Amino acid sequence: MPAKPDATKERATVIQLIHIARREIQMSDDAWRAYLQQAFLVQSSTQLSLTRLRTALAHLRRLGFLPKRADGQPLPARLAQEWAFVDNAAVPRQPLLRKILMLMRALPVVRGQQVAYVEGIARQMAGLGATAIDKPLPMCDEFELRRIVVALVTHIRRVQNRAEPVAADA
Repeated sequence: MPAKPDATKERATVIQLIHIARREIQMSDDAWRAYLQQAFLVQSSTQLSLTRLRTALAHLRRLGFLPKRADGQPLPARLAQEWAFVDNAAVPRQPLLRKILMLMRALPVVRGQQVAYVEGIARQMAGLGATAIDKPLPMCDEFELRRIVVALVTHIRRVQNRAEPVAADA
């Protein structure tokens, strides 16, 4: 059994948040342990490094967990980590994901909501004569990512064309 990583205050906080998330989304202990075994080859979250704990917490967020502040309001997603999965993606997919990231900079979408925005566009692609893509962006293959890039370029053109007449009238 691997040794437990060094105990730090931040690790303890993330582990505590993971347990809150599991309770909130009603994930059973067996399901959690199966996820840990499949994703990290460990039996307990205490055996994970801080980086892997953050990955596990991101998984719980994708499953519907929304961390809350003391006043009950949801915490914003950590902006720096929204696109962190791009660096860990398969090498052939990284340029396409980076292209999507660059295209998102042309839109007035707040950081922390950009991945969800792209996933929403992918779900709407069924109206373009293609099948919709109904899975998280990090799980899309190269073909699906290319289709998303094309849809984003089209979307950006439409947004810019709508904005130009308004600017000309001013």
